[in-house]
Amino acid sequence: MRNIITEEKEMILRSRILIRPYWTERLVDKLLGEPDHIHYRKDGKPYASFWFIDKVMEAEKDPVFLKKKYRHTEKDAKQDQALDSVSQKVKIAIRSDVLAVKIPRKGTIQEIFDKCRSQLEEHSVLLAILGIKTFYQYELIYTNNRDPELNIWCQLYKRIGKERRSLTFECGQMYVAKLYNINHKIADNCP
Repeated sequence: MRNIITEEKEMILRSRILIRPYWTERLVDKLLGEPDHIHYRKDGKPYASFWFIDKVMEAEKDPVFLKKKYRHTEKDAKQDQALDSVSQKVKIAIRSDVLAVKIPRKGTIQEIFDKCRSQLEEHSVLLAILGIKTFYQYELIYTNNRDPELNIWCQLYKRIGKERRSLTFECGQMYVAKLYNINHKIADNCP
């Protein structure tokens, strides 16, 4: 029972109005007032309130609604800007950390990765910028992010692959496994 159509106009359910952007319970009560139609249970208690869609569309042009919408969009823009600036700092920190690591000339991919990781844990600009102490905390923050530039392990595998040409294919597999959190026979042994 999403919308009902009367002989006159189409109507919309209160819960559907609240799903629409920027609508709140308070705005519904303030701008729309009493419902245009109410459905009742068999015992006589109301259970669904409907308003004409035209009335809802008209209320969205009201100055009170527009003011609320403007405040939300302004707040969202500020949050996006703050997130962008943080992610830019994180990307720069990751680049500097990965470039500071010395890639060993010998060893398997697992041994090389472990040595690089221990170098990163000793001194990391990334951890200092984020204000955290371990890479475990970093992984909790950036696990679901699909941007490879925000994933330090992807960048480390990329660098190892460039430095050690014989391990390029394995590093590529690890890069993809880390980026998409895929279980991989080598990746299972890595942090």
